[in-house]
Amino acid sequence: MTEAVHALISYGFGKLSLRQIWATADIENTQSWRLMERVGMYRKSKVRMGRNVRSNWRESYVYAVLEPEYRLRFSSNAKSYN
Repeated sequence: MTEAVHALISYGFGKLSLRQIWATADIENTQSWRLMERVGMYRKSKVRMGRNVRSNWRESYVYAVLEPEYRLRFSSNAKSYN
């Protein structure tokens, strides 16, 4: 999964010319937010009561990474989609 996420991020920064990529994860989904940390994303915030799932309000973490930060950290590992 880590390799797939790297490919998506690289595609977003390369082909789509995005400057920032962000994502959210339920705070109880540790596998999801740990994966985001492994691929160089950083936690920006916590959204309280952001989603209603089966009548329960859920909290989420918001993660993001900027293109220059990602390229600097992973330029040798990421495929180029330019």
